[in-house]
Amino acid sequence: MSEFEILRTKEKWGLWPVWKVALQVGDDDNASRLWIVEKTMRIGSTKVKFGGIAGVGTKQEHRMKGYASVVLDASTELMQERGYDMGMLYGIRNFYHRFGYGVVFPVPRLFVKTENLLCAESVLKVRAMIKTDGAAVLKLYNRLNTTRNATVVRPTKWSYFELSPGFKNPGKAVVAEDSRGRIQGYATWCARDEQFLVSEIGCTGAVAFAALAKALGQRAKRAGVDQVIFDLPADDPFIDFCVPYGCERRVVYPNNSDAMGRIIHLRPLMEKLVPEFSKRVTDVGYVGQDVLNIETDIGSVGLGVHRGRVRVTDGDKSNVKIPQLILTQLVMGYRDIDDVMGETGVRSPKKALPLLRVLFPKRDGYMWWSDRF
Repeated sequence: MSEFEILRTKEKWGLWPVWKVALQVGDDDNASRLWIVEKTMRIGSTKVKFGGIAGVGTKQEHRMKGYASVVLDASTELMQERGYDMGMLYGIRNFYHRFGYGVVFPVPRLFVKTENLLCAESVLKVRAMIKTDGAAVLKLYNRLNTTRNATVVRPTKWSYFELSPGFKNPGKAVVAEDSRGRIQGYATWCARDEQFLVSEIGCTGAVAFAALAKALGQRAKRAGVDQVIFDLPADDPFIDFCVPYGCERRVVYPNNSDAMGRIIHLRPLMEKLVPEFSKRVTDVGYVGQDVLNIETDIGSVGLGVHRGRVRVTDGDKSNVKIPQLILTQLVMGYRDIDDVMGETGVRSPKKALPLLRVLFPKRDGYMWWSDRF
């Protein structure tokens, strides 16, 4: 046997297909390892297949030998073979960029005093969520997240929230229902380490928000916590609902850590994004007839626009250069072309900038805690 060997094992985590990639040294078949969770996420109006990297780790006695790097390179190879469009992970600082991963969305949070939430007027019944509520909650989730970047497409058999903040076990969940028993809103939460954390909330409107706000305030009060922390997108309507009650909003833009992504297959990803690109061109009334030939460190691709429709071409004779890591950030809406023009390796003629601005606008993404890995 050589110094080490890469092992692949297909597994399943709940509803999700999973691959374990492990490095064997001698008789130790788990010296270093990670898992790839196979999921689908939304980018605008389109859906792309990605691998969520989870559980990266190396045993103490095998550290400082480069084994984690070998396993991460092997994970990229597996995702390439499996036809994934992108890879995603939640990473420590200053490590995963070496494998092509860049930050793809911020970390927003909302802080509301428990006593303020108790002031909300509730006219709906709020009760614990049960498994048979899954279909109704999933339907509402899809309605609320259908065009939000980076939200996961949950399977039709989904029936519960899998994770609470910090990659802990599932929290508790509640639903708000009207007099006819129809679910108008939901939330999942956990009380831990003297904190009350709400990791997902979704509602049809202010009436349901009020019912859940009061119910969560009551539960936080019983837990002896004077503040409720909401993990939710920066543009979530619940933030506007909380403004009259008093709240604090924080958005952290990580430095080379947290939510990170990379492109696995360049052209297939762009082909999937064609409907969304065409929609963006139409929405702004772009009338140019242009071709962008984008060169990256993982290949080249052409994007042409004609009469409001975008098509993918071979990308010969590139006139735009963008490293894959930065192109990923553009695709995810984390940055736009004007932000990245000063970055190393980025080059574009001025005449290409108008179309690049249309195709890759800023648009914050968000992945709810329960869907992370």
